[in-house]
Amino acid sequence: MIARNTFVVLLAAGAVLSSPARADSPATAPAEQPAQDRCASAVDPFDPVEEFIRFRVAAGEDRELDEQQFRDNREKANPFVRVFDLWEQIIRFDHNGDGKINWPEAEQYRLRLREKILATYDADGDGRLKGDERKAANQALEAGEVPEVQPPADGADASSPTSRPDRTH
Repeated sequence: MIARNTFVVLLAAGAVLSSPARADSPATAPAEQPAQDRCASAVDPFDPVEEFIRFRVAAGEDRELDEQQFRDNREKANPFVRVFDLWEQIIRFDHNGDGKINWPEAEQYRLRLREKILATYDADGDGRLKGDERKAANQALEAGEVPEVQPPADGADASSPTSRPDRTH
């Protein structure tokens, strides 16, 4: 099972890294949206596989993202760290207090950020950002107007399928 999961992750990594056209590139963005779709992959829709791959590249061999790697990654192609991400926010999700962010912590940050952005911009409440909702969210993210995010008050880890150890699919 582990070998199959590793193969799937590696296959997905190859597809993401070798893909010439990106959903957030200006060439593929619809005309009514900003030049870059800041919501794609990181917010709406949240793509845990792509985000995991981006995180692993940013974090390096130790699989943990420190502040310097965070700052350096912002300037890379296909970064995990987007223009709207703030170290001061993501480090709040450092549950073990080592000053670094691992994937489950990073994923929890992304999911909490998604919740906040949807709560602010998803006017029709359907769980998706479309049309004017997406345009407003993208403009805010581009301008650095990011909602404050905090880990759950009880300190529980994210319960998404990609971070649970009992995942069978």
